[in-house]
Amino acid sequence: LPNTWKDAGFPDLTPTTEIDNLEFTNISNSRDFVINVFEINNILNMPGRAISFRVAKISGFDITYSTNSGLSNVLGGTANSNSDWDFVENDNSIIVTAKAGSVTLHNTKKVIGFTITRKATTPSLTSQNITVTIIYGSAGEERVNNNIVETKVTAN
Repeated sequence: LPNTWKDAGFPDLTPTTEIDNLEFTNISNSRDFVINVFEINNILNMPGRAISFRVAKISGFDITYSTNSGLSNVLGGTANSNSDWDFVENDNSIIVTAKAGSVTLHNTKKVIGFTITRKATTPSLTSQNITVTIIYGSAGEERVNNNIVETKVTAN
């Protein structure tokens, strides 16, 4: 590999989250959040290698999503590209994979929308992290030190 990742011939994916408020003051209080998946190396995805990431499920909150693109209520309204993604769930996480033929990242970002809801049984002062992890090898990406983002939400 070249001496710096910026010169590497591989895409470099990194996630961020955006949410308007991290505190849930009422039981069953919910709000939208978005996950941004950036490609920061100005390299196209490797053919046949889809972008994929997972969102860890957390015990005090439900995380849901629409499979259709739309507008997430974040930062006054943020367009998401949910129709470009397949969503699969297991007991621990939501795995999100770019559909074949969706627009490839190239020094830009994709935005995926979710909703988080405080469960009725979650006591006040409970804090948990929304954890998003780019799955190793997504799009041919190999740099792993920037593949995780954690955003702490609190039930108050």
